[in-house]
Amino acid sequence: MLKCNKSCYNIFMSFNHFPFHDPKIVDSIFGISASLLGVIGTLILGILAIFGDQIRKIILKPKIKGVEPIRTFQENETQIHIYQRLIVKNIGSVSAKEVRVLLTYLDGSKTENFIPFPLNWTHWNKTTRDISRNEPVYIDVLSKTDIGGPYKFCYSQEVGIPWEPDLINFDTAKGNLRLEFYERDNKVGSIILNYSKKEDKLFIV
Repeated sequence: MLKCNKSCYNIFMSFNHFPFHDPKIVDSIFGISASLLGVIGTLILGILAIFGDQIRKIILKPKIKGVEPIRTFQENETQIHIYQRLIVKNIGSVSAKEVRVLLTYLDGSKTENFIPFPLNWTHWNKTTRDISRNEPVYIDVLSKTDIGGPYKFCYSQEVGIPWEPDLINFDTAKGNLRLEFYERDNKVGSIILNYSKKEDKLFIV
């Protein structure tokens, strides 16, 4: 059983004699009338109904973060395919919808004839995909079939392969690569990759 000292008893008795039956007390809270509180509450509900989605998008956002670049080998009957891939994860508070990845070189002054283009999501052959919270996904960045040959960019089959050499072949002399991530409504991430020819591997900068 709870014990109550004299101070506790006095507080209880003061509340017991508080005039809750008084209409002036019942019809106001902190000096604000109940009718005014009702109007304020209605306005708040109206604002949430109209701008609820916009408010949610400001507070709850997806965010794409680079986890690890990997090099993989895939062999068929006639060729060995070498892929430079990047694992990314959505570390945001909500799922990312219809995410696409645009690739360009970091140093724009050296890439006058190069325009950003969408990369391929591994095994999806699509330019966009949804990414759930904390879900790791893979992106095809570069590939080649000749171990000593140059890497080519991994376009999605949805957009096709361009004919311009600058848009097909990866040129290490043009600097680091920048990957920009966009979802349905906003930009959700940016990752810079550096290629080491000595190790034949991409690294997150």
